[in-house]
Amino acid sequence: MAGVGGQSERHNRRAHLRRVYGNAHGSHAAGRPRSGGWSQRAIGWLAARDPTRGVQYLRRLWGRLTPGQRHVTANLVIGLALAAAVTSLHERRPLRDIEDAAFDWMLVMYRGTAPVVHSAPPFALLDIDETSYRAWGEPLHIPRDRLVRLVEYAVGGEPAAVIVDIDLSRSVGAEDRELVQYLEAYSDSRPADRRRPPLILQRRLRHPVSPDGSAYLEQAPSFLDGIVAQSPDIHWAAALFELALM
Repeated sequence: MAGVGGQSERHNRRAHLRRVYGNAHGSHAAGRPRSGGWSQRAIGWLAARDPTRGVQYLRRLWGRLTPGQRHVTANLVIGLALAAAVTSLHERRPLRDIEDAAFDWMLVMYRGTAPVVHSAPPFALLDIDETSYRAWGEPLHIPRDRLVRLVEYAVGGEPAAVIVDIDLSRSVGAEDRELVQYLEAYSDSRPADRRRPPLILQRRLRHPVSPDGSAYLEQAPSFLDGIVAQSPDIHWAAALFELALM
């Protein structure tokens, strides 16, 4: 009798809620306008349902999950709940007061403190821009005499290193003579008490054509290979590199 009475009580409660909030599906089917806002209708729809059925369904669904799935689901639900709480409460007055107080405390703590200066090595870039390139007559390659002047200017500043980001793999003929002479005398012309700054030249990489099918790029030969090999202050480097994985 207790069970029957409980079911009858729930039935009466759901019928009462349907009368109060209205049956949304029936009103829509009959063409009558729906009364109340969507939130009121949603609350009425949820309240008219038996909550125990939803709990039982969730329990059955939870029982079908593996331990790993339960762990992920629980973390996801907790994370979404915390995100929703933080989002909804972020603009509330108590939280704003706490945030402002934390910023004020930080400003008081760092008041009168000089900012930390990280000592980075100075860097100078000698750029051959479009104006200079056109003033040189738009040559197909960088004139070697002008390149030597730029390198001499950079070396004169006594830097830690000089990087020449110009492809010197190919020879351009007689114009290379001045560059070759400068590089040959680069290490010999240094003072006896100190060394020349390292001069790093750029060379290109290319795909090998050997039948073994190597996946690594190889260095293209240059007319300056002999000079670089004999000089302790001149080195090769590649502006770009590529590695193909088999």
